[in-house]
Amino acid sequence: MLVVEATKVAKRYGKLQALAGISFCVRRGECVGLVGPNGAGKSTLLRCLLGLVRYQGAISLFGQEAKAAGHRSLALVGAIVEGSSFFPYLTAEQNLGIYLWKRLPQAVLREHIRDTMRMVGLNPRPGQKVCTYSAGMKQRLALARALVNGPELLLLDEPTNSLDPVAADEIRRLLLHLNSSQGVTIVISSHALFELERLCHRAIVLDQGQLVTEIALQRSGKGLVRLRVGDMARVEEMLSGDYALRRLDDCLLVECGEDHKVGMMIELMVREGIPVYEVARNAFEDIYLDLFRQRNRAARGHPE
Repeated sequence: MLVVEATKVAKRYGKLQALAGISFCVRRGECVGLVGPNGAGKSTLLRCLLGLVRYQGAISLFGQEAKAAGHRSLALVGAIVEGSSFFPYLTAEQNLGIYLWKRLPQAVLREHIRDTMRMVGLNPRPGQKVCTYSAGMKQRLALARALVNGPELLLLDEPTNSLDPVAADEIRRLLLHLNSSQGVTIVISSHALFELERLCHRAIVLDQGQLVTEIALQRSGKGLVRLRVGDMARVEEMLSGDYALRRLDDCLLVECGEDHKVGMMIELMVREGIPVYEVARNAFEDIYLDLFRQRNRAARGHPE
């Protein structure tokens, strides 16, 4: 089932074309990353999915048109958006109680809120007002608010922003558990490429409001392997029948999720007398950087 389906989504702020006809879909149980430079359109796209801004094109959530008045799909969605705010002179429990739409007995409601706070590692002092929270505590509260109604879809904009490395790792593990064990579908925007590499099945790359490409990551079973070899054309010819591959600078990117298949590729090249200079697994950051180096060179009129 498609949980998210976007078709030719466009958004303009005055003369700025923030999104230029983006189309993509997310299947139930997937974790999909949104990556790209600042200003690429990631946050705007998440706001469009949530119906927070007007846009052109079509978006469906759980098979329902998102522009439909009062559509109920948003009840299944939890989100962190850029610039999340809270009632500053209320406690975390009071803030979460406002956003909790489930009708529960008061004692059950209080325990549910405390469970959600424990889940994200938020442990304020009794009665502590949100206005006294650190940036990291506010980020944990934002995640608790996204989770408090038990969503089936999470739309997260930089969910580990302002967290220290240990806290960020805890949140990554929580998201991985929600996705792999509970089947929660996740769309996550982040500049931390190593974070997305651990969490996501694939990454959607945006630049200047356009969808540049999609990259399969290791969790999909189709992770990318980067090869640097002595005879690129010959290796392309040898592997093209069995593997999806493409060139990037002086490397060859091969979709290959299983380690024994990587070994088979290397064995084949060695047997054919082709020098193998580099084999790299989980090279998402390198692939991303190479992609934008190519785009920047092309923009300057020097594609090579």
